[in-house]
Amino acid sequence: MSRNPPFVLSKWYFDCVADDGHTFIGYLGELRWKSLAIHYQSMLVHRDGGGTRVQSSLRRGRPPVVTGNSLSWKSTSLQVEGTWNALERPVQATILESDAGNIEWTCLQPRARANVRVGRSVEVCGLGYAEHLRMTIPPWRLPLKELHWGRFLSETDSLVWIDWRGPHSKRMVFHNGTETQAESITRQQVVLQGEHLVMDLESSCVLREGILGKTALPILRKVQKLIPRQVLGIRECKWRSRGVLRRRGRAEASGWAIHEVVQWP
Repeated sequence: MSRNPPFVLSKWYFDCVADDGHTFIGYLGELRWKSLAIHYQSMLVHRDGGGTRVQSSLRRGRPPVVTGNSLSWKSTSLQVEGTWNALERPVQATILESDAGNIEWTCLQPRARANVRVGRSVEVCGLGYAEHLRMTIPPWRLPLKELHWGRFLSETDSLVWIDWRGPHSKRMVFHNGTETQAESITRQQVVLQGEHLVMDLESSCVLREGILGKTALPILRKVQKLIPRQVLGIRECKWRSRGVLRRRGRAEASGWAIHEVVQWP
């Protein structure tokens, strides 16, 4: 592979959910494609009964600062400042390695104690998660039709899953930082193989739903004509759900899950 591939997407994802379900999700990204360079930042804040607030910026943002077990991110454009202190060790994996490009995934904070402030009036404190994805293959060349991704956090457990479905099928599941096997993954449930462990996703709340051209990418409307139509037509649905981890039918842990299904046209 070339040291300077024609396409590079570097994307950070951060989240935090308070005990009462108050939710923060943040994104920081940089896309370089041939002569095109785009920087973006985005955040979503949701409170039950208060609706969802979304804000985005095309200003170049500072990458997060990682010091030991702590990660901090500050966005002046979005008026966001957050800190994630790890409760588990990082995990990383190569999701795809091909002649067309690679995807490297690093989950720096699979389960963390997080505190996020948005402006002067919003503060979200609870368990959180942070990951980084680096892609050198354009999304319109990905060999998949559907992606299931999610993370569940409680005071005692974490569960992270990535399930690719299509020409390139790949499933990765990490329970408390250790890779394990899943018997099945659906929007409502994750069943781990041979562990008699089931995670049910209940009381789901939709955080974002629709095609990327209208949900995640409207801020890029000035360059949308340069983006292949099939990317704009990718459909996503992201939920915040109550997760209950059960072993042999008995509840062992309860916490919040953020999960999504992404479908390619």
